[in-house]
Amino acid sequence: MATQFTLHADFKNYMVLDETSCSLILLMNEKQIPWVIQVPKFDGIKELTDLPDDVYLQVMNEARQIQRFLQVVYRPDKLNFAALGNMTPQLHLHHMVRFKTDVCWPRPVWGNIQPQLWADQEFSNLHRQVTAQWKAFCAPF
Repeated sequence: MATQFTLHADFKNYMVLDETSCSLILLMNEKQIPWVIQVPKFDGIKELTDLPDDVYLQVMNEARQIQRFLQVVYRPDKLNFAALGNMTPQLHLHHMVRFKTDVCWPRPVWGNIQPQLWADQEFSNLHRQVTAQWKAFCAPF
């Protein structure tokens, strides 16, 4: 495990949903698409293949847990999962909830929506709600 971890400034408008031994789990400030970002806590890592094997497996298990949570809470038509990093070089994984009724279905989110941020109080309320749901979901594990 890395001894020091600094979250990239691009994630400053996101709220921490949880922190595991390997990842920060962030709630993205985006009104149109429920969206969670998982950031493995390693500086200087850009690709999943750069992670040590045991850490990779733990990060993927955490990703599966996030996806199960999103399925239970949102009941989406599809979950999108990606590790792009074209604009933010720090390794991070996108977990997006997609519905046939969302603003850009069936097209990808990138390049097909104009971001819409929550107002500060709305985002705080959403964060509180999703965090409570996350803790209740994870409690049995």
